[in-house]
Amino acid sequence: MKKRKAVTLLELVVTVVILGILVGIAVPVYQKAILRAKIKAAETGLRAIYAAEKIYFMKNSTYYANGDVNQINSTLYLDLAETDWNYTALDSVNWLGQADILPANNIGFRIGESPVPGCTGSISGEPCCYKGCTLF
Repeated sequence: MKKRKAVTLLELVVTVVILGILVGIAVPVYQKAILRAKIKAAETGLRAIYAAEKIYFMKNSTYYANGDVNQINSTLYLDLAETDWNYTALDSVNWLGQADILPANNIGFRIGESPVPGCTGSISGEPCCYKGCTLF
């Protein structure tokens, strides 16, 4: 019996097929994990802004209605990095803030002091989901 010195074509094809199956399973799982991380970052940032807005309101009797994260960081004494989400101040009277996941995945959260239009879920200190998103 001779010793083989090379890999057969069949062995190579089987290896490539197995790797293809593993990649086909791993990529969607990885993408979903990335999306979950972006959602958590947006949710955490929105909660931090909400808490800081409450403190700002107690001192100034008004909410700070500015959507620029750099201005929010300096005025509300936060340290937010708006890289995977986008913040929008929607209402300065009853404070309503919105965080959208980037790139536009059609996922976002709104949180506010009064009932938030277009949202279902708890409003009291918890972001509600809108645009048909699901919280993981």
